[in-house]
Amino acid sequence: MDIHMRNAASKGDIEMLYKIIDRNPNVLDNIDKHPVVETPLHVAASEGHTSFAIEIMRLKPCFSQKLDGRGMSPMHLALENNQISTVLRLLETENGEDLVRNKGKDGITPLLHVVNQGDLRLLDKFLSACPTSIVDITNQGETALHIAVKTRKIEVLDYLLEYLQRSWKREALNQEERVLNWKDENGYTVLHTAVELNQLQMVNSLLKTNINVNAENLKDLTVLDMVNKSEPVNTEMKGLLIQARALEFHSIQIKGTTDSMNQPRLLKGQKASISTESRDALLVAGALIATTTFQAILSPPGGLGQGENNEGKVVMKAWVYMIFVILNGTSFCVTVITIFLLLPHGFFGWLLTVCLGLLSAGYLVSSMVISPNLECALFNLGLFILFVALLVVGILLSSKRQRFISIRKFCKCCK
Repeated sequence: MDIHMRNAASKGDIEMLYKIIDRNPNVLDNIDKHPVVETPLHVAASEGHTSFAIEIMRLKPCFSQKLDGRGMSPMHLALENNQISTVLRLLETENGEDLVRNKGKDGITPLLHVVNQGDLRLLDKFLSACPTSIVDITNQGETALHIAVKTRKIEVLDYLLEYLQRSWKREALNQEERVLNWKDENGYTVLHTAVELNQLQMVNSLLKTNINVNAENLKDLTVLDMVNKSEPVNTEMKGLLIQARALEFHSIQIKGTTDSMNQPRLLKGQKASISTESRDALLVAGALIATTTFQAILSPPGGLGQGENNEGKVVMKAWVYMIFVILNGTSFCVTVITIFLLLPHGFFGWLLTVCLGLLSAGYLVSSMVISPNLECALFNLGLFILFVALLVVGILLSSKRQRFISIRKFCKCCK
């Protein structure tokens, strides 16, 4: 690079930049001819001259993807030199998404660099700008999860796991399982790495996900094999793995369960096969059906009695009312359950779940109040209890062992 251009970039002098271009219009094109070269954008980014960097990117967008002699892109250099304002401004440009995934030396992307630094604020910015960057790996086959474990950054690991779990984009579950169970050049999943480094807290966090606890590395060792071969044996970690159905390799060969997956999420396939647009459409349709069925119980066919003996009670015969309750109540309950299953994880999801529960209770009270007799009211109550029981059983069966373990721990705490 021309010494004058370097000086202009190191000072962030845009006026000098254009004077150099005026004297030599091909100065930037000459730099671009080299596949690996230090550009003015590299210098400006490392020095934190944001305005100069943006000006260069406007003139030569391809400079943002160039690697210098150290295998670093301008974004890598800005991160390395802690030029946060420059990093954030580069992220806001049109090709900000590409900058997040631009691989440097050893296949390290800026996102993986941020994971290594442990900066949660920047990590959130990067994933928001480019959600697909979570699947990027290094030349050694390591994911962001591997790096978080190797650098012993539990906060970063927990953030990444939560990010994978709360994503509702198309094929989100497949992406989650792919990242969780990705193996590096030694056949190590992130769980293997956490066990090898004896990171009990990280192992505990990973076991709460959809990770395969019985994956084997290139030496045919599962995580349980690794714990058993360690000295001394971490009995607490071994207990956690056994509780999560981890097996030794020879046991897997006998039982034929090499693909046994741990702790599936509620209706595991649901998240994998539905897009955000489809989920939103189903939620709207569910809300309309729930509103209609609830309105039907408030204004039943035939109306409500006005006399002294049956004021506020349905005028239809008891057996007809029971058929109506079965049909309308089934529609209402199935719709409410569907809405519940479509809600996202997190605080707002559970807040809406509480609202669904209160709505269901209001439906039950309304249907009992307008019942023509006590038998019909009790029938309503029994039908409601049946649906609740079926829902609970479904949740327990779908989440298998982990739900039972959580309930048992909760009961012990209560005692």
